[in-house]
Amino acid sequence: MAYWYSPIEGYHEGDSVFPDDVAALQRPDATCPPILTTSPVSWGTPVISPAAKYAAAIAAGCAIASTSTPSLNGTYSLTEAARGNIQAAYIGIKSGDGPPGGGASFNYLDQNGGAHTFTATTFPPFAIAMRDYYYALTQGQAPAQPVTIP
Repeated sequence: MAYWYSPIEGYHEGDSVFPDDVAALQRPDATCPPILTTSPVSWGTPVISPAAKYAAAIAAGCAIASTSTPSLNGTYSLTEAARGNIQAAYIGIKSGDGPPGGGASFNYLDQNGGAHTFTATTFPPFAIAMRDYYYALTQGQAPAQPVTIP
C-alpha cells in the first residue's frame, strides 16, 4: 500500500491516486508536490499558537496555595472582571478604606464559586500573586502552579 500527503488536499491512502509517471510529480512548475512514502506520515505534535496558550491559561485560572491560611487555597479566575475586582479590593485595603463591605473580613469567590474569607492582611499577598501571575502570562511565560502565598 502506498500513502501520500498533499499539503493542499490532505492525507490519502491507496494506489489509484498516483500517476503512472512519478516523475510528473517532480515537475519544475509543481508548486506543492505530494510527499511520497510507503508508510503513513506522522507530522508530530501540533503547534499551539501563543494566543491559544494565553487563552487556555486565562480560562484555567490561577491556583493559589497559602502556607498560613489553607482555607484560601483554590483556583481563582483570571478574567478581566475578576482582575478588576481584585484590583478594587486591593486598592481599598491599601488606601485605608478596609476590606469590601466595611467589616474585618470579606468573602472572595474562587473560579468554581467557592467562598474564601480574606482579611486586610491576607488579601494583599493574594492580589499581588494574581497580578504577577497574570503579568507573566502576558509576557508569554508559563509560570508554575500553584502560586504560593503566605
